[in-house]
Amino acid sequence: MSLHLSVKSLTVGIKRLQATARKGSRHCPHCREERYHSSWLDPLKPSPRPEDLITVKCEFCHTEYVSNMAGMPEYEREIYRLLYSITLEDLYRDPKAHATFLWIRHWASAKRKRAARRAPPGDTANERIKLDSGTRRRIDKLSVESANLFTKKHRMLKSKYGGIPFPEHQDLVNEVRSQAKGKWGSPSPAGVEELEDERIAHLICAALEKIIWGEMRSDTQSAIERIEREIEELIKEVKVRKSASAEHLQNLTYYNQHGEPVDLSSLPIF
Repeated sequence: MSLHLSVKSLTVGIKRLQATARKGSRHCPHCREERYHSSWLDPLKPSPRPEDLITVKCEFCHTEYVSNMAGMPEYEREIYRLLYSITLEDLYRDPKAHATFLWIRHWASAKRKRAARRAPPGDTANERIKLDSGTRRRIDKLSVESANLFTKKHRMLKSKYGGIPFPEHQDLVNEVRSQAKGKWGSPSPAGVEELEDERIAHLICAALEKIIWGEMRSDTQSAIERIEREIEELIKEVKVRKSASAEHLQNLTYYNQHGEPVDLSSLPIF
């Protein structure tokens, strides 16, 4: 074999290895998508404090980048430290890692539900974040490519470890949801269902926390108690409105039947 062919063969082999390890380009689709979502530091912004930074390593292309947690409360920082410390393989071999992954998913769901209720009418994430069509297409393309990376990795890990990891954790989630659903009756007053969904997400987190930390976190307990108070107050408010409406109707009916004057100033206005 000539030297030229040997070098060419070696070059092809190196490129094949790079493609397999996803190092052929500077960053994999997952990292590039994360960059679009501002998880990498913006060099034009003021330098953050060292305690606000956390180094993250991509398990696909092994890129190391820095995530800025400035402005996050401490409990959210702890959540992201946990998230960044878990690999996909950990989910299949470590029950605490798998419970943590489920916990983060339900915690994020509760957070989104609360933000959606507090958002002004008609306000959506797409309306708040203005992107040109070209950037949106690039992000959508990277999102699909990133999802494919995760799908392939999960397929490989399921083959290696034998299917869905720790099915008892999903059984626990289903049990908590089943026991908690419908506590305030059905059909529930308007607005209660959304609060109840948020409460259930926190109850699931509480159950998973016993696997991860051995006990329920205080902020989870506080969130559950806060939501239950909000539900009770909303139900009470609905009952007061219904009672006032019934009294209003009763007074009008009496007036129509007897033709006697009624103190209209005492009637509620709807």
